[in-house]
Amino acid sequence: MSHTTTINLEIKSLTALKQACIETKVPYQEHADVLLYDGAIIKDCFSFTPTKWRYPVAAKDGALHFDNYKGAWGDIAELNKVKQRYGVNVQKEAARARGYRVTERSLEGGQVRLIVER
Repeated sequence: MSHTTTINLEIKSLTALKQACIETKVPYQEHADVLLYDGAIIKDCFSFTPTKWRYPVAAKDGALHFDNYKGAWGDIAELNKVKQRYGVNVQKEAARARGYRVTERSLEGGQVRLIVER
């Protein structure tokens, strides 16, 4: 039986976000202070810099904070790769915590299928 899930992303697991950065080969820093272009400072956050991004992304209080100047300072597709891996890793964490085995398969178009079994 197949199930389709849509995930509205809220950053709750820094472990899953860190793993997403590792899997997408994106540099990250824990306990960082990030200065955004508008002068705002996000203190003591998890930060990562997607491929070819000019400024880092800050993860704090469940949200992502970033400047990309409508794509001029970073291709949103690169951020979406990290977000997709984050979502996959959160689902895998949740399933494994409940005693399920998880197998991952990559599909055409960048989609991912998770097979969850007892």
